[in-house]
Amino acid sequence: MKKILYTLLILAASFAAKASHELTNLNLSAHGNPWITVAIDHHYFGVAQRNFILSDIAPGTRLVEIFNYGYHPYSPGPYRGILFRGYVHVVPSAIITARIDKWGRFKIMNSNPKFIPCPVYAPVPPPAILPMSDYDFGMLRNSIEIKGFESTRMSIVRQVLEERHVTSRQVYQLMQLMTFESSKLELAKFAFNRVVDKERFFIVNDAFGFESSISDLNLFIRNHS
Repeated sequence: MKKILYTLLILAASFAAKASHELTNLNLSAHGNPWITVAIDHHYFGVAQRNFILSDIAPGTRLVEIFNYGYHPYSPGPYRGILFRGYVHVVPSAIITARIDKWGRFKIMNSNPKFIPCPVYAPVPPPAILPMSDYDFGMLRNSIEIKGFESTRMSIVRQVLEERHVTSRQVYQLMQLMTFESSKLELAKFAFNRVVDKERFFIVNDAFGFESSISDLNLFIRNHS
């Protein structure tokens, strides 16, 4: 039989680029499901089987011989006939299912990578932190303005800022709703960690009436940044 070079499969570029030492599995059978034996580069494998499984075949061009094996009523013993003899290019790290058809041709039935690489996912960025909308902030201001006690106003601010973020300008506007300097300072300190634009937090200084309050706030910021 004329020797023919068969290519099992051309895998995807990323798969074919793997190291050539990776081994391949071959699952072989023949038309009519006869008992067969297999030889790779004149090395015979195992006993006759209908579905011949070869593990860890080195990649490269290999001489593959497939024999049918059985008994004939006019033969004194088991016979072995050649079903296929040819050179087969074995790709690396694959699971190949092949079959000898009724015309003695080596046919690829299925081929899959032996190892499926784990997908690599890009890290998901954290959701953007957004400040309170102008509409919500207007409602908050209205709620504070109708309260007569400063302690009640501070309680509302604390309650809202536990769940929401604000801008430096919004903190400044809230401080202007407070009467006492101590309340303004307390509000600024509490709101600092809820501000989305800390680089502009200096604008809250304009709400203070005393330089000492600005110094106190700056010391607080240095210790909590």
